[in-house]
Amino acid sequence: MAYEIAWEPRGVWRKYSGTLAPEDLVASVDEVQSDERYDTLRYSINDFLSVENVEEVAFILDQVLAKAIGGAFSNPQLVMAIVARGDSVLSHARMFLMPDFPYPVKLFDNLDAARAWLKGL
Repeated sequence: MAYEIAWEPRGVWRKYSGTLAPEDLVASVDEVQSDERYDTLRYSINDFLSVENVEEVAFILDQVLAKAIGGAFSNPQLVMAIVARGDSVLSHARMFLMPDFPYPVKLFDNLDAARAWLKGL
């Protein structure tokens, strides 16, 4: 598993590391959305700063989008901060910035900036 999930008082922090594989991305979404705390989350931080390699994940974009749309029915107040650097990681992280994504999403290059944005919500 190339991710860790840390539950925080108002949100969740997903820290990905090593090689980002499509099954890890989907598994982390499933794990968070199936938790009883999901309905009251205010934010999700997706931290890709420790990712060194990215497997092709674009083919699961529809699956991730469908899960996000479904999740928005039980929690429409969620916002998402994505923290990433590096061309290959950024190109995959930007898939969450699509117009059909049901949550507000903002991309950051450091965790402090992401947390500052979330604090202002």
